[in-house]
Amino acid sequence: MNFSEKVTANSFKHNWFKHYSFDVVKNPVEILIKNFKVLEDQNLFKNEMIVFFNNKEFAPLYVTKNIKDILGYTQKQFLGWGKDALLNIGAFEQMDFWKDLMIWQRDFLELELKPVDAPFIFRAFLGGYCYKHKDGTRKKFLFRTEHPIRENNAFPDYHFARLEDIDHLFKKDDYWLYYEKSNGIHKVSKFYSKNGIYNSPLTKREQEILKLIMTGMETKEIAEKLFISCDTVLKHRKNMVKRLNAKNIASVIQLCKLCGII
Repeated sequence: MNFSEKVTANSFKHNWFKHYSFDVVKNPVEILIKNFKVLEDQNLFKNEMIVFFNNKEFAPLYVTKNIKDILGYTQKQFLGWGKDALLNIGAFEQMDFWKDLMIWQRDFLELELKPVDAPFIFRAFLGGYCYKHKDGTRKKFLFRTEHPIRENNAFPDYHFARLEDIDHLFKKDDYWLYYEKSNGIHKVSKFYSKNGIYNSPLTKREQEILKLIMTGMETKEIAEKLFISCDTVLKHRKNMVKRLNAKNIASVIQLCKLCGII
C-alpha cells in the first residue's frame, strides 16, 4: 500500500520526535525527500541533520539545509561531493569505530526472531559517531536510522539517518552501538561498547532508578523506596554514566530518551 504525500508528511510531522517508521520498500525516495523538505520548512529539524544515503554507493541523496549551522558546510557543497562526502567531513577517520560497527552489526543480525522468515524492522543507534566541522574541530553525533530488512538480511538500496549533535552529552571519545529489531511479534536488542556487551544499555534496575531520578527523587529516597543502600544507588548511577560515556546522569537521561529506552 502506497501512502500519499500528504498522509506521509502529516504522519512524520506529528510523530517525528517520538517514533518513526520508514519503509523504503513502499515509499519512493523522491516522495520521501519531498516530504522531508516540507517538514524542514516547518523548522522541525533545528537541532539535527537528516541525511538520505544511497547504500550501494554510500553517497548522499539529500541533506537538510541546517548542515551549514551544524558543520559549517553548505547543502550544495555536501551533496556535490557525492561518494567523497563522508570522507570530506572526516566520517571515516574513526577506524576502530567502523571496524567494530561491521563486526557488531554482523553479530547482531545473526540473532534470530521467530518466525525467522518474517520481515523485520532494524533500528540502529550509534553514539559517538564523529563528523569534522569546517573549522577543523570534531563533533560527536547520535546516528539514528530505521528501515525494514527483507530476505537474507539484505539492506534496502537507500535509507535515511538522523544525526543529532551530542557533544554536550558525551564525555569521552569512545563510542557505543545499540541495535534493535522487531517483526511485530518479538523484539531483540543488544548494546555494544568497549566496556562490554549487554542486551540493553541499562539493566532493569538501572532503568527503574533512572525513572525515579526523573521524578526528582534524591538518592536516599530512591534507596528507601527500593530497599537498597544509598551506596548501591550511587553505584548504579556511576555505571550508567560510564556505560553511555555520558557527562552526567542528566546526559544519561537525554541519551536514553533519544534512543527510546525510557
